[in-house]
Amino acid sequence: MARRVVLALGYVGSLLFLIAGLWALLGLEFVCLSGCQPAAVPDRVLRLALPAYLLYLLPGSVAMLVAWIVCLVLLRRTQWRGWFRVVFAAPLLIFLTSAVGITVTWSIVAQTSWKYRTVAEGSYPIFMVAVMASILLTLVSNLIVIVAGHALRRATPRAAPARGHVAAGARNRSASD
Repeated sequence: MARRVVLALGYVGSLLFLIAGLWALLGLEFVCLSGCQPAAVPDRVLRLALPAYLLYLLPGSVAMLVAWIVCLVLLRRTQWRGWFRVVFAAPLLIFLTSAVGITVTWSIVAQTSWKYRTVAEGSYPIFMVAVMASILLTLVSNLIVIVAGHALRRATPRAAPARGHVAAGARNRSASD
């Protein structure tokens, strides 16, 4: 049952995050659609775009986070140490790498945006690539959780054979006596 929760939350969270991420990426692309100076881009992103899009990214993010935590608990219970380490470390490292990448490119955008004549010639396009890479890396980290959820199928207990039936490979002692 819990494995199904991991898979359901993993798939639904990925879909919600992908849709919201693409919508946020599109919105960030057109943050200066009405025309603005490159120096105004950081202020517009922080005041207008981020609060609006973070609310839409939250449901998918929460679903993926809960799937990750439940998957870790299930892997710990089954004592699959190798899978546990991979599912714990890989998404965590991917998230930290994405966060550092976005932070570094954002600080470059905020510090250098006044130097350019248009938004397209500044470092804002690099920031957009970093956001896109972060969205894709987040989906890859959730894919790791989904693969581990499917692998947990082998760890679930099998149903006991019905009464009167012999399990494969076992001898029926009462019939041979």
